Formats: sequence, C-alpha cells, structure tokens
Amino acid sequence: LTKRMPVAAGLGGGSSDAAATLLGLRRLWGVDRDKSAIYRIAASLGADVPFFLRGGTAIGSGKGDALELLPMPVERLAVVVTPRGLGADDAKTSRLYGLLKPQHFSDGSSTGAVVFRITKGQPVGNAMRNTFAAVASVAHASYEMTCTIFGTTEAGTTMLAGAGPSLFTLVEDEVVGERIRASMELAGYEAHLVRFLRPWPGNGLEAD
Repeated sequence: LTKRMPVAAGLGGGSSDAAATLLGLRRLWGVDRDKSAIYRIAASLGADVPFFLRGGTAIGSGKGDALELLPMPVERLAVVVTPRGLGADDAKTSRLYGLLKPQHFSDGSSTGAVVFRITKGQPVGNAMRNTFAAVASVAHASYEMTCTIFGTTEAGTTMLAGAGPSLFTLVEDEVVGERIRASMELAGYEAHLVRFLRPWPGNGLEAD
C-alpha cells in the first residue's frame, strides 16, 4: 500500500483503507450480500469506516456510523495542513478521548448549526466545532504553533481535523486556497488544497 496522504494525521486514512479493502474483496470474491450487511461489517472495523463506503457529506449519529447524507457545503475546497515527520500512533484517538471531560461536550446544538447551514446553502464558516480542540494543545505539541502560523495566512476559521494534529480551513476560491497552501508549505508544513467529493458508487454500493 502506497499512502499518498499523511499518516496518523486525523484524516481518516486507516478507515478509508479499511473501506476500500472491503469493497475490493467484495468484488474480488463476488460476494452477493446486501448493503446493510456490508455496512455492519464496516462498522465493526471502526465507527467512521461506513462513511468511506459512500463518501460525500454526511452527519453521523450513534457511534458515528449511522449516516444521513447532506448536500455539499458552499465551500467546495479546503486547505489541509499537517506537521511533517509524523509516525504511527495507534493510541492517539483513545488518548484524546481520555483527556476529555464532561464539560467539553455540547448538547448537539453545535452540530445542528453546521447541518442547518449546509442544508440552507449557507457558508459553514465559524459554525464548525471539534471537541478534541479543547485538549489538542495537551495531546499535540505542534497544535498551538500550527494554529498561530495558520492564522497569519488568509485562512478564515481553522479547525482540528479529527483527532489531529492536522488542521484545515474551508475556502470557496481556488486562488485564495492555493495562496494559503503555498504559505503553509513555505512554513515547513505538508499542505494540500483539496476538493470535496460527492458520494461515489463504491463498486456496487450505490447511493440511494
């Protein structure tokens, strides 16, 4: 497997690998199972693996594996910034969960605000939240410095990606996004300007 995205960066790389493997084996072995069976297997591997069977934009409930598709955000691009030199860190997510306290969790209104903006065709902007951001400075030595440097660019709201340590910002203009990416690359980070994708067929797992 050749990885073309940063490893252990909070970008769901391992989960997307698992989803791709499931779909590949389903095709290779000619497995004739309904969609719900494949999604159950995916959920047993990790709460976010089912998302990568379909992709697009979705809200997850339960453990995060019960998905409801949403329209694409108005911002169709993001700049993703990752400190260089990361190694495998299998305990990262569990370590961050261990740092969280009850006061770090919201009543769901933050997520609701994001969903509202997306469904109404409004920019997501500063409605984004990531509970892990409350403990990211303890968990990741690079977090505060990355936030500071990111803040000197044209980036708007910057957010922790997953369990980190990557950060991202949403952008609507490709030229602006490329300037932000180049600035962060010059500052010594691995930086990518990425485009959001619509749900994909997934080799037979068609979106309903």
